[in-house]
Amino acid sequence: MIFDLHIHSKYSGDCTMEPAIILKVAKKKGLDGIAVTDHLTIKGGIETRKLNNDPDFLVIVGSEVETDDKADLIGLFLEEEIESTKTVDVITEIKVQGGLVLWAHPFRFGKNLLSGDVIPQVDLIEGFNSKTSASRNAPCCAGRSAAFVSAMSRARVGSSLKYWNLNSGLRDVLPPYTRLPWLV
Repeated sequence: MIFDLHIHSKYSGDCTMEPAIILKVAKKKGLDGIAVTDHLTIKGGIETRKLNNDPDFLVIVGSEVETDDKADLIGLFLEEEIESTKTVDVITEIKVQGGLVLWAHPFRFGKNLLSGDVIPQVDLIEGFNSKTSASRNAPCCAGRSAAFVSAMSRARVGSSLKYWNLNSGLRDVLPPYTRLPWLV
C-alpha cells in the first residue's frame, strides 16, 4: 500500500490546497491513502476524511507541531487538537489519542533535533522530504533510532503530490512492514 503521510491543506499557513483537491489528486496518483497534517490543527484532516466516500481509500487525520525546542513532530490518527508545544507533552498527547508520532524532516540543518531520551518514543522518521536537500535526507539517520522510516512529499500544490511513502510502519493499517537495510 502506498500512502503520503505529510500533506498540508488550506488550513496550514504554507498551503492553499482545498481538501477536495488533495483527495482527488491523491486518488488519481494511485495512492491507497493520505494523512493531512496541517500545522497546529486537525481541521484539514477532518474535512478531507468527511469528503472521502471510498472505503478502499484511507484518510488519516494528523497535525504537525513545532515544539519549543524547534523539533517538528506530526501526530497521526488524531481526533483532538494537540495543545502543547513542549516536546514530551506533544508526544504524550499524541499517544493518549492512540496516535503515532512521526518526526518530520529531522535532518534539516540548524533545527529539528530531539534529545536521546525522546527518540525512542518516535514511531516513524520522515526519511525523505522534498523541501530538504538530497544530501540531508534519509541516509543521515542510519543507526540513530529503531523507528521506521517513511518518505513523503510535503505536497503544497496538486501537481507535487508524487513522492510516496515506503516502509511507513503503520501498525495494523498497512501490511507487515520491513526496516530499511541501513536502519539498524
